[in-house]
Amino acid sequence: MSINYSMDMKMVSKILSLALVVGGLSFIAGDVNAAAHHCKSKVLKAQSHIQEDGKGYVKAVKKDKKTFDCVKTINEKRRSKYESIAKQDKIPVEEVEKIAADKLK
Repeated sequence: MSINYSMDMKMVSKILSLALVVGGLSFIAGDVNAAAHHCKSKVLKAQSHIQEDGKGYVKAVKKDKKTFDCVKTINEKRRSKYESIAKQDKIPVEEVEKIAADKLK
């Protein structure tokens, strides 16, 4: 039985990168809630004014200026953090968004 060492190292590297991303996502959740605190995101979610969009971001359910402003603020903060993680881990932003979406379900 022969082991393809370069293939195994690539897989290990990918797994470690994803582990770092997932660890970073825990930080994102706290950071986003703190950054969007003025929007009272937990309250807006509880009142069904906003919800997760399944792509790592939130979307407005209630169509008013305050809700749209909060959605914009939350999503800008998330996008910035996703880009930072992607750059650090040398993976596409889309991959970070997908992992975040799965974690935030």
